[in-house]
Amino acid sequence: LDAQRAWLVGAGGEILVTTDGWSSATVQSTPASHSLFWGVSFADAQFGLAVGEEGQILATHDGGAHWTQRDSGGMDVHGVDANDAAHAWVALARGDVARTANGGAQWRTSAVDGFSLYGTVQDVDFTQDNLHGWAVGWDETFSSTSGRISRSTDGGRTWALQFSVPDGYVEAVAALDASTAVATGNLLTPGNLFVRTGDGGQNWQNVSAPLGHYSALDFVDGQHGWAAGARILSTTDGGFTWTEQTNPQWFMHDIDFHDPQHGWAVGAFGTILRTVDGGTNWSPVAAPPGLAGTTFTGVSVVAPGVAWITAFSNHVARTKDGGANWTVESLPFEPGFSATPSCVAFVDADYGWVGGSPRVDNGGPWRRADEPRSFALLNDRIRAGGNVTFRVGGAAPGDPILLGLSAAGIGLGPCFGTVCWGLTPPVVHLGIGVGDAAGRHAFTFSVPASVPLVEVSLQAVRPTGAPAAPYALTNTTTTPIEP
Repeated sequence: LDAQRAWLVGAGGEILVTTDGWSSATVQSTPASHSLFWGVSFADAQFGLAVGEEGQILATHDGGAHWTQRDSGGMDVHGVDANDAAHAWVALARGDVARTANGGAQWRTSAVDGFSLYGTVQDVDFTQDNLHGWAVGWDETFSSTSGRISRSTDGGRTWALQFSVPDGYVEAVAALDASTAVATGNLLTPGNLFVRTGDGGQNWQNVSAPLGHYSALDFVDGQHGWAAGARILSTTDGGFTWTEQTNPQWFMHDIDFHDPQHGWAVGAFGTILRTVDGGTNWSPVAAPPGLAGTTFTGVSVVAPGVAWITAFSNHVARTKDGGANWTVESLPFEPGFSATPSCVAFVDADYGWVGGSPRVDNGGPWRRADEPRSFALLNDRIRAGGNVTFRVGGAAPGDPILLGLSAAGIGLGPCFGTVCWGLTPPVVHLGIGVGDAAGRHAFTFSVPASVPLVEVSLQAVRPTGAPAAPYALTNTTTTPIEP
């Protein structure tokens, strides 16, 4: 900046600052990340930007005392989880998980404890409270590979390593509730990798499952779950014991159920299987047009006959009638690169997320559709001194819609009738709008230039007119206010 003040960035995610021409230097704290930073520039003594690998952009408004992430998500996406219109997580190479709490307006990346720069987070799964989740994968050194399981209790902001197995790969995890999870993978030595925790991850125990390599898990409640890989397995006791349902001809890469009866599994050489009886019987489904023989990598089921699948060929496909007909779509990608989707998570028939394969340089994540069909809230970034719009969709035409804000985060808040805000008190009522003919409303506000640069959470509520459930709540969104 001048003869005395300068900043220096490099490997390890650290930023150095000097105020005396490098006679001395101080390490400034940055958000936890394994990424390498390539450049830094300051406009004045307060505002600066640092940039690096995997789309990382960090910003400071106080000379580097605090750095906040302005990145656009992650490359090399191995797994994706989406709980509602706003909250999604992606498992990344280099030991990171990226998260969004506002429908992708911002992604924030955190290093996962137990994973180094040479680690791979293969899967991530969070409970419906958007706070408790697990990330699994492996960490590699020059001489060994260790399977790893880490847990977060704050929505993916911070992580703690809970389980490590030498010569192993943990490939899938399912979060049943805030205390219970099941994980699976494979070992380089003879044996089976199938573990379960019921105490929040303090202890992990081996569970009974047929020997084999499994790469996917899905549970629809605390008891009913399925695993897929060399075989398709099922459990009816929360993952303590597993029973083989079928032994498909080819390896199955993913499995997903809408309810205890309706599920889909996809795998190599164009294999698509469907069940309508909980897996007692699995029936083959014809591949989408032009994708026969393609390896299918991911599946997301949003209704008994509605499913999305990803193909190892820059394509995703949707069926709305149980596989009788398919619509095939291509992912956008940069010229000179290919996009190879490997994982998928949808919240309704139109709105969802797709992640890309580590074999390409354009791994996403991608989001399909601007708005979900359900009663949901989305917003753009919030900048001090600018305008911000909060978009609510899925209401009935003419319905009043109330918007609330909390600077204390998400959690149980004030109640009206039997429905309570999902916002920690105090909750500020920002205003009431009315759904238009399409059931949408946009709240637009001017943000004061002097507003504190804190993180805020928002939610909307509407009356339904139904005696049993007189009110409906949207998802929450969480967004930092930026300078």
